[in-house]
Amino acid sequence: MSNPSITLSLLLLISLSAKLSSSRVFLSIDCGTSDTYTDLLSINWVGDGDYIHTGETHPTDTSLLFPFQLPRWTSTLRAFPDLRKSCYTIPVPGGGKVLVRAKFYYGNYDGNFSPPTFALNFDANVWEVLTFAADSPTLIKEAIYVVDGNVTSVCVAQVEEGQVPFINAIEVRSLDSGMYGNVDSSRALFNMKRIALVPVRFPDDDFDRIWSPPIVLPDGLGVTNSDTSIMHVNITDRPPASVLQNALYPLNASNSIILALNDPPFTYNLYFAEMTKLTSMKVLKLLQNQFDALQAWAGDPCLPMYYNWEWVKCSSDQTPRITSLDLSSMDLSRVLPDFSAMDALEYIDLHNNSFSGSIPDFFGNFPNLKELNLADNYFSGPIPSSLTNNNNITLHQKLCQSYNCATSAEKKKKKSSGNKIGLIFAILVSILFIISIVVVVLLYRRQKRTAETLQSIYEGNMHGQHHTNARVQEMPMRATDGQTSSFSFSLYK
Repeated sequence: MSNPSITLSLLLLISLSAKLSSSRVFLSIDCGTSDTYTDLLSINWVGDGDYIHTGETHPTDTSLLFPFQLPRWTSTLRAFPDLRKSCYTIPVPGGGKVLVRAKFYYGNYDGNFSPPTFALNFDANVWEVLTFAADSPTLIKEAIYVVDGNVTSVCVAQVEEGQVPFINAIEVRSLDSGMYGNVDSSRALFNMKRIALVPVRFPDDDFDRIWSPPIVLPDGLGVTNSDTSIMHVNITDRPPASVLQNALYPLNASNSIILALNDPPFTYNLYFAEMTKLTSMKVLKLLQNQFDALQAWAGDPCLPMYYNWEWVKCSSDQTPRITSLDLSSMDLSRVLPDFSAMDALEYIDLHNNSFSGSIPDFFGNFPNLKELNLADNYFSGPIPSSLTNNNNITLHQKLCQSYNCATSAEKKKKKSSGNKIGLIFAILVSILFIISIVVVVLLYRRQKRTAETLQSIYEGNMHGQHHTNARVQEMPMRATDGQTSSFSFSLYK
């Protein structure tokens, strides 16, 4: 049987979590209408009847901005001709940090062709006095502040007689408590501009912040886009990944990124991200962990271009890639880790170190490698065929100090040559042996015929005389080929 107190605590915890989750506010109010709808960003909009009970609703003339297609909130507004201050009351259960956006489009709703001037407030605080420029008929104001209670108010107020305040839309978004740490109960942030290199909004930004690109880029600067996934955005303000995947960079080493920043009371939040591929960075970290001589370098190896690491060179692409690795004459002697994941490498120089053992086979796995210098090390054994068979790679001479270091093809050639010499020698010996046998047989047959001839002569002479003693005679004989041969034979009686 379960413990009742544990069950009760669990239920309370679940209830509290659900309450906290549901207290987050993501509200979009279209002022001057009772309609509900979903816009192109999949944001749900509601009419303003539940949040205010004063004012007049009016349609606007959206054709004034033809041919631009205006969002739906520009088509109606609520105006307040009677009261000095009129407020929307918006529930924020549990209070906390919020982003509030107020939107305005005059649209000549009153036929006067004269946008009014009026004040915008939140809670008990003055936000801004609004004036409309002729070339900018819409205004969007955004503030980040802390709601102390369970509601917040957004108000418009008269500042001059006959100037009628109005409003078209209000958006309220709850923020995480850790975001924008300089905002508290006594300090608010009024957004002037939020710049990214590409336009970003909800759903890419969970908090529906509006990020807009600059109209014109400064000379000598470009935009780089990384297709690398931003796995960890370790920034308390939580900028969206799509913002961090696009960055400003100098087109060459002589250019700089100069930010002309105004003095306080302005606050600037700048966001930086690593644009080099994470795989390359991980591999570089492997090399640094393996060799103490490389551990002094940190940060981005490629950017800014003028400050790239001394032993790497990078491409000038929008997303720089490491194309050259020069670890020569660094007194490196440990085992080389596999860094073939740096697949943009074109040049690798490891000469004049103390590497030993066999040449790593992974050198043949670089798809763009053009030049490899392993000279003046202590490598031994065969050079991998993946290197020697690759006509795109230039291999430097003196790859190895050991005489035992040769290419696989060279060793195979030497072995093949040795086999051929042995075979030829065996054939020659066999031929000589056969010739010797033939010569011996021929000589034997000649000797036999000669002996038979002498025997016949001797027996013929025996009819005329008798010999009492046997003797051995050695006689020179003329061979049929003109050569003198000596041999002995014995005759016995």
